[in-house]
Amino acid sequence: MFPDQVVGVVAMNPVPPAHPWLDEVSLIFTTREYAGEKRYYGGENQESIDYLTSSEQLAAAPPPPNVPFEMLISTIVQCESPDGVCGKSYSNYEQIERDVAAAWPRGNSSQVVAGHEIFLEDIDAVVAAV
Repeated sequence: MFPDQVVGVVAMNPVPPAHPWLDEVSLIFTTREYAGEKRYYGGENQESIDYLTSSEQLAAAPPPPNVPFEMLISTIVQCESPDGVCGKSYSNYEQIERDVAAAWPRGNSSQVVAGHEIFLEDIDAVVAAV
């Protein structure tokens, strides 16, 4: 809403855009896992955020501003099980998030060996990104 006030963005393990995420995981998730993912994206999550609508708004928005954008994502260590939903889809997540960062004129992505809450486990990585 206020692009002239934004001097940079740091994103930590963000939820990927609905599409291509749902398209990608539809190919590897079971029917039940995919249904759960669709519910999550539809608003059945801890924050009650409708990521489907948010993703549509993002797709219709102007291109990202020419400010530094740092995407920090945890390595696969954040996944509880390599056979679970996170483990099965981690490589898809990683690629989609790199594509998001690359869409910014000054975008960069990097991985941090940490759990999901990077800011609690490796504050130095966050400070370095800022």
